[in-house]
Amino acid sequence: MSLYIQADIAQTFSLAAQHNAFPLIKRFIIGAAEDESDSSERQILRNIRARLTTEPEFIEEENWEIDQLNIGQSTKLQERPLNPSYETLQALTEETKVTLTLAVSYEAPDGSSQEISESWIVDVLPSDYWGGESQQPELLAAFVQPNIHTVEALTSKVTHFLRQANQGSAVDGYKSNTRERPYLYGSALWSVLFNERFTYLSPPQGWAKLGQRIRPAEDLMKYKTAACLDTSVLFASCLENMGLNPVIALTKDHAFAGFWLIDDSFPVLTNDDPIDLKKRIDAHDIVMFETTLVTNDSPVTFKQAIERAKDLLSEDKESEFVMLIDIKHARSRKIKPISLIETIDPEELGLGGGDDGLTLGLGTA
Repeated sequence: MSLYIQADIAQTFSLAAQHNAFPLIKRFIIGAAEDESDSSERQILRNIRARLTTEPEFIEEENWEIDQLNIGQSTKLQERPLNPSYETLQALTEETKVTLTLAVSYEAPDGSSQEISESWIVDVLPSDYWGGESQQPELLAAFVQPNIHTVEALTSKVTHFLRQANQGSAVDGYKSNTRERPYLYGSALWSVLFNERFTYLSPPQGWAKLGQRIRPAEDLMKYKTAACLDTSVLFASCLENMGLNPVIALTKDHAFAGFWLIDDSFPVLTNDDPIDLKKRIDAHDIVMFETTLVTNDSPVTFKQAIERAKDLLSEDKESEFVMLIDIKHARSRKIKPISLIETIDPEELGLGGGDDGLTLGLGTA
C-alpha cells in the first residue's frame, strides 16, 4: 500500500491570469493505492502531511494535514489562495521557470515513516507578455486597456478631430442607433493614430501560437515603435474607451483589428472560423482594418486600411486564419483589463502630432 499524487496545474501563469482569477493550481489529489503485496486485512495510512514549496520562491510554503486514508481512498486537498504577490508578477522582466514540489510524508501500516514527492514546472510570464493562442488565448482581452490615461488622451484627441470636421465632438458609442456614427469614430481614431508617426517593428516568429510581449500604450506613445499586435491592441483599447465593441483577428503571422458597427458581439469568446466574421462584414455589422498601415510613411486612409483587411480575410488566405477574439464577450466572461499604473503624464508624451493630410472618412465600409 502506497500513496500517489494527482495534480492539475497551469503550464503558464502571469499577472493577467492572476488578475482574472485563472488558478495556478486547480487541484491536488492524494490517494492510497493497493499493492499486489498488500494483505486482505484493512490497512490504513496515518499522519499524512503535504508540503508545497517552489524554487525559486514564488509563493509562500503551504501545508496540509490528513488524519488517515484507507486503502483505495483518495482526497482532494483543501483549496487555498496560492497566488504570488502583485509586486512579484509586475516585477518580472523575463520568462521564469518555477518548479512546484509537493512532498507528502506519512506513517505506513507497519509504522515506518515514508515520503513521496512530485514536481512540476510552470512558465511564469512577464506582466506584458501574452502567452499566445496555445496558452490561454482568451487572456489577450486583458491587454485591451480602455481606462488608462494614455488611451483617454487619445480619445480626447478624437473628439477634437471630430469637432474640427464639424461632425460634433460627442463620442457616445452606439447611442445614435446608426452604423454611420460608430464608423465615423473609427475613421477619426485612424487619423489620430496615423498622425502619431509610428515605426513598424517585426514580431517574433511564431508569436500567434507562442505569444509575445505587448507594448503598453504609454510605451507606444513614448517610443513610437509597434508591431502588428501592439497596434491592434492599442486600437481596440481606444475603441472600447469610446463605447464601441472591438475585435482582434490573428493569422499565423499577423494581427489586425475591427469593431462592431452595431451594439452586438459574437456568441463565443474566440472563434477560429473566419466565415462567421466575413458574413458579419458583408452584412455591414463589423468593419475590420489593417492596423499596421498607421506606420506607413505616406498617408493611408481608413478605407484603404479596410480594403487591406479584406484581402487578409480572402478565401485563398483562410488557412492562415488563427482566431478572432471578441472583447465585449470577454468582458461578459469577466476577463478584465490588467491593472496598470502609468508612470508618465500623457501631456509629456507629445500626443497631437501634425496633420499629415488625412481627412475624416464618412459613411460605412
